[in-house]
Amino acid sequence: MPQRATRIYMQAIARAWSTLTTPQHMSWLTHPGANRLRPYHCYLSENANRYKNLDGQRYGHALQHNYPTAQWPATLAGENTHYTGPTVTNLSRSINFAFYIWTVKDSWLFTFHYGNFGTTWPIYTTLVYVFQPTSTGQQEITIADLPPGAAMLRVVRTTTTGKTEDTSWNYNINPLP
Repeated sequence: MPQRATRIYMQAIARAWSTLTTPQHMSWLTHPGANRLRPYHCYLSENANRYKNLDGQRYGHALQHNYPTAQWPATLAGENTHYTGPTVTNLSRSINFAFYIWTVKDSWLFTFHYGNFGTTWPIYTTLVYVFQPTSTGQQEITIADLPPGAAMLRVVRTTTTGKTEDTSWNYNINPLP
């Protein structure tokens, strides 16, 4: 799964660049690597380095400077989007995750991590999906290519400035064969 997690993360980060505001794009001109790299490459490089250094702590991950950020520097500010009414439907080697977003707030990305109960703390290798909330209302995603059997799904919400919360959400899942 580590190689798959890398592809999922980097594809999501690359796609998210187009949704950044002009001030967010311009902030990457102040990144330490900006004297030798274009802002887009500073953004990709910084976010790849931040996320690969997640250490999988259960608590205190909100204090780490390891979550993706849309702007430089990552100030860990803002308020994360809240969602309600999540439901999980187990499918063949996948799950359907449905939830309702009331307001988008400062959230930029939701990352979904898969693993065994008690060990599904956010680390780079457990990433199975990245969702970018852009509107309110009912949302529905399908996370595919999961091994069958009982597991945990952990959802981490991150603001545009790299802030996350210890109050991530865990869900029991059981993808079918």
